[in-house]
Amino acid sequence: VTLEAGAGFAAYLWSPDGQTTRTITVSPAATTSYAVAVTTAVGCAATSVQHTVTVLPAPEAPVVTAPSHAYSGDPYEPSWTAPGSSGSYELQESTDQAFSRPTAWTVTGTTSVFSHSVTMRTTYYYRVRAVDTCGGQPIYSGWSNIASTVVVPAAPSSSFYTLPPCRV
Repeated sequence: VTLEAGAGFAAYLWSPDGQTTRTITVSPAATTSYAVAVTTAVGCAATSVQHTVTVLPAPEAPVVTAPSHAYSGDPYEPSWTAPGSSGSYELQESTDQAFSRPTAWTVTGTTSVFSHSVTMRTTYYYRVRAVDTCGGQPIYSGWSNIASTVVVPAAPSSSFYTLPPCRV
């Protein structure tokens, strides 16, 4: 936030920062009140009223879950909590846990349906974050935990195919 005292003064002193310029740009971590003391060229002084910069907390990060396994071509649904969010989320899917090249969607609601056709066992990773707005600007929560689903090729109807963990 940029605060301006106005032109025409010989000296400026901002409180609580102690800056001495006509304008200051602040990014407080918590709600903070600012005032400026000004002095004219002939020595007259005045102090402004307090101007409060309100800091809103970021939305709480969701918690995502996904089924551990799915068959190729079958639908499955990762889902997540909605802690204090407006209902808009950024959902990412990746085939690596580092999300180096994720596919991303902006979704509403707390679930999304996926279906992947694979010829070999593939793990898909999911993470989500809440998206709110303040003054037309997006505010993001932190990323959720990472959930994964292993998609395995569909088993032929005449053969047995195990899913990890394999138990005898």
